Amino acid sequence: MTPRHVSMSDVLGQLEAMIGPQLLEKRLTYDYQCCDPSYTAYVDPERLQQSRLTMLSNAVKFTPEGGTIGVHCGPTADAMVVR
Repeated sequence: MTPRHVSMSDVLGQLEAMIGPQLLEKRLTYDYQCCDPSYTAYVDPERLQQSRLTMLSNAVKFTPEGGTIGVHCGPTADAMVVR
Protein backbone atom coordinates (compact mmCIF):
# COMPACT_ATOMS: atom_id res chain seq x y z
CA MET A 1 0.00 0.00 0.00
CA THR A 2 1.17 3.53 -0.61
CA PRO A 3 1.11 6.43 1.83
CA ARG A 4 -1.83 8.80 1.74
CA HIS A 5 -3.44 11.39 3.99
CA VAL A 6 -5.57 9.63 6.61
CA SER A 7 -7.45 10.75 9.67
CA MET A 8 -5.50 9.60 12.72
CA SER A 9 -8.78 9.42 14.59
CA ASP A 10 -10.20 6.97 12.04
CA VAL A 11 -7.17 4.67 12.03
CA LEU A 12 -6.60 4.66 15.79
CA GLY A 13 -10.30 4.52 16.60
CA GLN A 14 -10.55 1.03 15.07
CA LEU A 15 -7.96 -0.47 17.41
CA GLU A 16 -10.20 -0.92 20.45
CA ALA A 17 -12.46 -3.37 18.61
CA MET A 18 -9.42 -5.35 17.50
CA ILE A 19 -7.88 -5.57 20.95
CA GLY A 20 -11.19 -5.73 22.85
CA PRO A 21 -11.19 -9.47 23.68
CA GLN A 22 -7.71 -9.23 25.19
CA LEU A 23 -8.73 -6.19 27.23
CA LEU A 24 -11.74 -8.04 28.61
CA GLU A 25 -9.75 -11.14 29.42
CA LYS A 26 -7.37 -9.18 31.66
CA ARG A 27 -10.05 -6.75 32.88
CA LEU A 28 -8.10 -3.79 31.49
CA THR A 29 -9.45 -0.30 31.00
CA TYR A 30 -8.80 1.28 27.60
CA ASP A 31 -8.33 5.06 27.62
CA TYR A 32 -8.39 6.37 24.04
CA GLN A 33 -7.96 10.09 23.46
CA CYS A 34 -7.29 11.38 19.99
CA CYS A 35 -7.06 14.74 18.38
CA ASP A 36 -9.64 16.37 16.19
CA PRO A 37 -10.77 13.98 13.40
CA SER A 38 -9.80 16.59 10.82
CA TYR A 39 -6.10 16.13 11.64
CA THR A 40 -4.42 13.89 9.12
CA ALA A 41 -1.04 12.26 8.65
CA TYR A 42 0.63 11.14 5.44
CA VAL A 43 1.12 7.43 6.16
CA ASP A 44 0.41 3.93 4.98
CA PRO A 45 -2.76 3.36 7.04
CA GLU A 46 -2.37 -0.43 7.17
CA ARG A 47 1.20 -0.22 8.45
CA LEU A 48 0.26 2.44 10.98
CA GLN A 49 -2.60 0.31 12.26
CA GLN A 50 -0.45 -2.82 12.40
CA SER A 51 2.34 -1.08 14.30
CA ARG A 52 -0.11 0.41 16.83
CA LEU A 53 -1.82 -2.98 17.19
CA THR A 54 1.56 -4.51 18.02
CA MET A 55 2.14 -1.72 20.55
CA LEU A 56 -1.24 -2.42 22.17
CA SER A 57 -0.70 -6.19 22.23
CA ASN A 58 2.55 -5.62 24.09
CA ALA A 59 0.83 -3.22 26.47
CA VAL A 60 -1.82 -5.85 27.23
CA LYS A 61 0.85 -8.47 27.80
CA PHE A 62 2.81 -6.33 30.27
CA THR A 63 -0.01 -4.46 32.06
CA PRO A 64 -1.14 -6.08 35.31
CA GLU A 65 -4.72 -7.37 35.45
CA GLY A 66 -7.16 -4.56 36.20
CA GLY A 67 -4.78 -1.86 34.88
CA THR A 68 -5.28 0.84 32.29
CA ILE A 69 -3.85 1.18 28.81
CA GLY A 70 -3.93 4.60 27.20
CA VAL A 71 -3.61 5.65 23.57
CA HIS A 72 -3.27 9.37 23.03
CA CYS A 73 -2.74 11.24 19.79
CA GLY A 74 -2.12 14.85 18.96
CA PRO A 75 -0.22 17.26 16.77
CA THR A 76 3.08 19.00 17.44
CA ALA A 77 4.50 21.81 15.36
CA ASP A 78 5.64 19.43 12.59
CA ALA A 79 4.31 15.94 13.32
CA MET A 80 1.54 13.79 14.74
CA VAL A 81 2.43 12.03 17.97
CA VAL A 82 0.89 8.76 19.10
CA ARG A 83 1.74 7.58 22.58
